[in-house]
Amino acid sequence: LGNAKHGTLKLRFHSQWIDGKPVIKAAVMEILDESDNRIAAWDGALPPELLPESCKTFSIPWMRIEGPLAPTGDATQIYELADSNLLSLGQKSIQLNLTHYAQCFGVAYDSELAHEKQGIAWLFPILYGTKKRLQRKDKRKLPEIGIIRILRAGKGDIGARVPGVECLRDKSVAVFGLGALGAPLAIEIARNGCRRLHLVDHDLVEPGNSIRWPLGATAWGQDKVAALSAFIQREYPWTEPVPHKHNIGTFSDKENVHGDEALFTSVLEGADLVIDATASYGVTTILGDHCRERGLPLIALFASPTVEGGIVARYEPDDGCPTCLEYAWSRKQIAKPPGFGVEDGIQQPPGCAELTFTGASYDLQELSLQAMRLVIDTFDSQGEERKSNVYTLNLTDAGERIPPCWDADPLPKDPDCSCGQ
Repeated sequence: LGNAKHGTLKLRFHSQWIDGKPVIKAAVMEILDESDNRIAAWDGALPPELLPESCKTFSIPWMRIEGPLAPTGDATQIYELADSNLLSLGQKSIQLNLTHYAQCFGVAYDSELAHEKQGIAWLFPILYGTKKRLQRKDKRKLPEIGIIRILRAGKGDIGARVPGVECLRDKSVAVFGLGALGAPLAIEIARNGCRRLHLVDHDLVEPGNSIRWPLGATAWGQDKVAALSAFIQREYPWTEPVPHKHNIGTFSDKENVHGDEALFTSVLEGADLVIDATASYGVTTILGDHCRERGLPLIALFASPTVEGGIVARYEPDDGCPTCLEYAWSRKQIAKPPGFGVEDGIQQPPGCAELTFTGASYDLQELSLQAMRLVIDTFDSQGEERKSNVYTLNLTDAGERIPPCWDADPLPKDPDCSCGQ
């Protein structure tokens, strides 16, 4: 606040009248001093209720008090603040419903914001009632008072509880495949503060998907990219979702119908990391080639058909590739996950276009969460020399279920693979 002692706050303001009381959600958009000079402005994300088309904008006064502000437990304290010359000057009422109005103001004071960290805290009292009561001419019928709870949502506050995810803040990630592995992973990436998230899939959400897809009945019948983008935009507004409805492997020479090359150009240019959750070896190899050309790391994850295990691999552009992993398996340098190549456990449910595995989300999410750890490790180690790695998940041992067990192996270039030529 500098040396400013009072001024005006511009609020985005959304209110409801519930059980005889106002329920307020607001965001401070600007802080102005007494000369209307802007001291600070909000440039972060906002929840949908506080977007311009969903709410109103109001200006309210603010004042600064030196030292801490301690509650006395007496309503008189709030009335005295409201009755000061500063706050009564030109204070406009906010209409809450047909009969009730409110007056709100801000009080800045010195406080301990965190452990041994001093700074400026805010108090936002609100007075509400009929117009007559707000005028306070009758001391027997004073307006009701309340305190609007303050929640910190600045860029420094989002992620402050988990400092290790700061490396995601300015990154762009592309996720190919939004099934039971890719969709939970995309949500984790958004939750942890990624700046831009490209989402690529061609499928829609069927009711039967709900058993292992992260969104439920509200998403039925929607394209996966649309449902997931809307969810991320609503719940994690600091992340920009970019949906791409596309089936990799398609080609068309028709005007305005774009094939794979156009998709890869628009998605991979500017990306910092690519994730393949399609569980398709063909897609993995195509993405591997494009990532090597652009110097991008590729993380691929898939479960065995029986979901007795699975793989999470990171392919670095100058190290082992997906084909190198095939060589490593054939030479028994790396063990395959349990159930790999076994198709006894797959089935085709009514209405489903093809056979599908029968594993549950509580097992599949082991793979998604390990991939998320690898995302953070990749960005946290930028500038260091990274190598390709393969993480193999085992959920069974000799046919018996066991707690999740991981094996980690390096994946160097294979001498017979073309990626080393």
